[in-house]
Amino acid sequence: MYCSEPQIRLLDALEQLGCMKMRQAKTFLRLCFGMEEKAAKSIVRQLRYKGDIHIDENTGDLVIPGKECDRNIIRAFDIAFSFAEQGDAPEIMTPPRPYLMLAYYAVRELQLLILYVPVGMEWRCGTQLSVMRKKAKIKTLQVMLLADEGQLERIGTHVPCVAAYTDSAGRLKIKSLEGKRHGD
Repeated sequence: MYCSEPQIRLLDALEQLGCMKMRQAKTFLRLCFGMEEKAAKSIVRQLRYKGDIHIDENTGDLVIPGKECDRNIIRAFDIAFSFAEQGDAPEIMTPPRPYLMLAYYAVRELQLLILYVPVGMEWRCGTQLSVMRKKAKIKTLQVMLLADEGQLERIGTHVPCVAAYTDSAGRLKIKSLEGKRHGD
């Protein structure tokens, strides 16, 4: 069956990471194609009808059949969209291990790498950022997605990066880190 360019782009992003919120699908299609909410809902409805995606009964998340939704992927999409601009939507790609997400912004020639940091792994993950920075061949912004805000004081990294976490009110917070060991 024929798929339109917006359907293909949305499906590609979902296939890379497995899930996203409906609000994120609408944002993604607006950024990529300037699409209104009604048109974005239609794209999702068509993909559901074809069986390419389904909606999780418990959460309402859009999910690729056979995959489960990961809350950190949902948070990573929000981070990727926070760095997007109209006309420079993120292209979602397969991330290198151990990264959670790789988003590429073609207009700015910028890649965004998001690394989930479990509690107790702050220093080790900071070291991973240093390794990846040396390997990067293009402009790269690395984000440490924290399990909780309390990890900020335990982060150790020698490279500039961004920390992202959900505050006590459930809002996404993004903080630039200087590239030195924090908490000393």
